[in-house]
Amino acid sequence: MEESSELDAEFWATIVEAFKYSDENSATINVETSLFDYLSQVWSSKLGGDNDRTQDLKDDSRMWGQFVGSPIDRQSLKFFFLEECLEGENVFVADTYQKILHEVAKPALKRADVRLGHEVKHIQYRQRAGGERVKVRLADGAEHEFDEVIVTCPLGWLKKNKSSAFTPPIPARLSSAIDNIGYGALEKLYITFPQPFWLGTQSPSANNTKNPETRQN
Repeated sequence: MEESSELDAEFWATIVEAFKYSDENSATINVETSLFDYLSQVWSSKLGGDNDRTQDLKDDSRMWGQFVGSPIDRQSLKFFFLEECLEGENVFVADTYQKILHEVAKPALKRADVRLGHEVKHIQYRQRAGGERVKVRLADGAEHEFDEVIVTCPLGWLKKNKSSAFTPPIPARLSSAIDNIGYGALEKLYITFPQPFWLGTQSPSANNTKNPETRQN
């Protein structure tokens, strides 16, 4: 247990160092350098090469992926500072963000003609001021024109359809970013109980742990 605690403390101390190093040197860090590369180098330097303790720390570092939803050797050190944790508790909104979204949507729902269930197949847009209006073609063949269009879609869809969905093709800079960017899969499971039975100071009924409520994000 003592050795495990020491490894854990060493790991988190190095993570803090990595945040600081990434923040101060992001402009010059090679984008191909991963967080795992940095941690391995620090531990090898501190502990005198690839010994058993260094290897144990490398193995334990794999758990970091569980915090951000992506393997540690795929996380770029260059942008690692963006993952730095915010101060305070990890607040959970028990009844979802629906009420917030409803308030945000009010102006649009009040003033706009919102049409749902219309699949967009192609967007023809202008590249410079003074060009033609933006044309949107639907799956049923209908076309609509707009002064401006905001497109929001999943990254996976963009990777698959960006070459065929836009005329003219989207700029090379954006196309390259879409090809290179990725995202992880992070699931959080929350289990709530009627009373905090683990405190040991509740009434006998508090020890009843049947029917816990679970929520998943």
